[in-house]
Amino acid sequence: MSAIALTAVVALGVWKVWPAADSVIAVPDRVCDASIDGSLVSPLLPERGEPFKEERFSYFGQGSISAPGKCYLSAGGEQVSIAYVHILSPEDYSREDIERDAAKPGSTPVSLGNAKGYADARSVSLFTGCRSEAGRETLVEVKTSISDSTKDETALRRAAALTAEVSRSVTPRMKSCTAEALPQGDPTLG
Repeated sequence: MSAIALTAVVALGVWKVWPAADSVIAVPDRVCDASIDGSLVSPLLPERGEPFKEERFSYFGQGSISAPGKCYLSAGGEQVSIAYVHILSPEDYSREDIERDAAKPGSTPVSLGNAKGYADARSVSLFTGCRSEAGRETLVEVKTSISDSTKDETALRRAAALTAEVSRSVTPRMKSCTAEALPQGDPTLG
């Protein structure tokens, strides 16, 4: 067998057993129980590596919402988590608490219309007002967290855009309150 043929056989063998970690990652068109546009998630994950995986630990689908939702997305060794929760009482967390936490060292204020929140190096939280049936103001928090290795200003802005889109999707569907309408576009950081 010639050296060229032997090299070709070895190269073919190596290519066949090359780990999947070098595969192109395909993020589905819709994620989190088909409720979120996958194109908002894909820039927060690497282009190559371990295949895309989705785990939902509570409701994240279509229709009215009465329970918290959590969705974990991973690929290529990186992770994006998205969660929402309805905060029923200002005694638990209020707009004043949001302002306080946004002013802490390492935090950046976030706003989208009347929704306010904050970001740190790994996550973005956005709180939208939601009036209960009894007329009491409650809050809906949507939080997106990203892996440590993806944290930079561009990734944080992308996480903020994802958080805003999830907020626009989730808050109007809250069963026990009427949410404030959120404008289109990305939130303001800073």
